[in-house]
Amino acid sequence: MDTGILAIWNDCLSAVEKQYEDWYMGQHLPERVSVPGFRIGRRYQVVAADLRYFTFYDTETPEVLWSDAYRERLANPTLETAEIMHSFRNMNRTVCRRVSQIGQFVAGHAVTARLNTLPDDAGEIQSTLLNATGVTGCEAWQAVEVPDAGATVESKYRDGPDEAIGAALVFHVMREQDALDTCDALFKVLGDQAQIGAYQLLCELRAESLQ
Repeated sequence: MDTGILAIWNDCLSAVEKQYEDWYMGQHLPERVSVPGFRIGRRYQVVAADLRYFTFYDTETPEVLWSDAYRERLANPTLETAEIMHSFRNMNRTVCRRVSQIGQFVAGHAVTARLNTLPDDAGEIQSTLLNATGVTGCEAWQAVEVPDAGATVESKYRDGPDEAIGAALVFHVMREQDALDTCDALFKVLGDQAQIGAYQLLCELRAESLQ
């Protein structure tokens, strides 16, 4: 499976949260999803987690995430993007490859486990939890090495260097309580190997809707 994933978890200064939302929905999400090779962008807000927002972009291949077209966007942020980037906190951003996907349904919640590496029994964990109440699908992501082009202009506006993951497990779950139960189940098998959190879907944007 050669699908690319740009995985992002972050906080935002509460004083500019409305501006942050207006920018994300009115400018940033459509701008990103319109880059050639981007297919889907999804945004989530915290239910129970250490970071307030979870966003991921699905691309045709991981290489899209260091393509000339995407790097051009990162090198030329809009004035609004430059301003909003100052409000990002605790940024965790990683280019990944989707290494497995089970189930066809995207649900109203996501449970994420941020990891240094995928556990040896990742497939077993996914299959077991897929049978749990409310879980409609699961994915495993593995970080990929990005050709070094130095810090982007956009990243220089953020507060300190970005954190990154080595891998992630992501579960699509229908209801909030089911998502919380999935967090508990993951903690029992992963313990402090992972930062585990539950999120509620805010929106999804697909590239074909921009055409």
